[in-house]
Amino acid sequence: MRKMEHIHKYLFIIFFLSVLSINGCILQQNVNPSDTLQTEPPAWYLNPAMDDADYWYGLGSGDTTDGAVGHALADIASKLKISVKSEYHEKATILNKKYDINIQSTIDTTIDKIQFSGYEPVRTERHGGNYYVMVKVNKERFLADRKTTLNKLDAQIERLYAIGKNLSEKEIESLLGKINEAIDLSMLISSIRRFPDIEKNFNKYVAYENSVKNLKRRKLVGGTKKILASMDKDIDSIYAGIKNKPAAEMLKEYEASGMYTKMNEASKLAKEINDMDSAFSDKKYSAKYFRYKNHIDAVRNSVRVFLSYDRNSKYIADKIRELLNDKNIKTIEHSGKKDRNTITIEIKSSANKAQIDNASRLRLNTTVIVRSASNSVISSNQFVTSGRSYVGYDLAFKNAAEAFSKKAEEKGILSTLGLTWLTYQP
Repeated sequence: MRKMEHIHKYLFIIFFLSVLSINGCILQQNVNPSDTLQTEPPAWYLNPAMDDADYWYGLGSGDTTDGAVGHALADIASKLKISVKSEYHEKATILNKKYDINIQSTIDTTIDKIQFSGYEPVRTERHGGNYYVMVKVNKERFLADRKTTLNKLDAQIERLYAIGKNLSEKEIESLLGKINEAIDLSMLISSIRRFPDIEKNFNKYVAYENSVKNLKRRKLVGGTKKILASMDKDIDSIYAGIKNKPAAEMLKEYEASGMYTKMNEASKLAKEINDMDSAFSDKKYSAKYFRYKNHIDAVRNSVRVFLSYDRNSKYIADKIRELLNDKNIKTIEHSGKKDRNTITIEIKSSANKAQIDNASRLRLNTTVIVRSASNSVISSNQFVTSGRSYVGYDLAFKNAAEAFSKKAEEKGILSTLGLTWLTYQP
């Protein structure tokens, strides 16, 4: 009995394996080899047709037919870029330009803008989920289209060039753009085939470019000279108005007018004109501005400050003197008649005193007026400080002066008193 059970078990296993084998054969028979993923391009794509006398051939692939065609045309464009670059190297001497990355970029841009009208598909195949195409472009038709474009461009160039020196700035830029486009297009055509008229016009465009650039330079120089003349007149006017004034008034107006900056800008402009126009010299401008600066610097270096103060302001005057000396500004004790380079700082203070908790307290209201040698008010400022002491008001005045000094140091003594023009350094 047990033996029969083993026999049945073996028979069942044999049956089960047979069913699996049969199903496997059926499944294998239902697989379509064409549905398996193909990763390699077709054989013809790997062995493309070579360019000949009549056509360029290009290969491309993509998710769509249009995408594949676009890549195929880009393949042809890359061949043209190589030809044009070779042509450029050949004509670099005529162009008087060194081949560099900017020229390369210009060539690439010119070729990339080309519309390949009339291309013909040679082969198209879908393979492994991608489209593979081969296209060809007729050289004769391509050259004819480019020559038509160049002829239209040539007519526009001749029309603008005939205007000559009356060209506006905008027209000059437009003409230069068209000339450069014509030069690039001429080199493209010549890189494919030599045409005597194209070669002749190429030399003409190079000559036109040089001529228009010279015109642009002359107009630029003329316009720049007018700007310089206006700036120079303004500088002379400022200097004439301040040169005989007392030091304080001169230096303050010198700062307020921006004369120093204007002289630097005018000198730079004169140098630019000098570089563009050999008949122009910037020396008279630089020499004159140097003379102006020297005079003003000499006045600044000779300035002396006289401190005039009342009894309540003595300690504040001492602090102002210390802070000015730290800036290398000369202070003097008044003696004799003041000259044109003397600046007077008047310091007057009113004190409110009070005894509180055995302490001498005071509130100091100080007015500081800066006057020129002609007695004109240059600046006026008011300050409030306070001080206290347990040993008398004299020390309270000193403490109030110390408080003023700390504020003046934080802000800067020249800014505090309105004297920034005294050491003006743009």
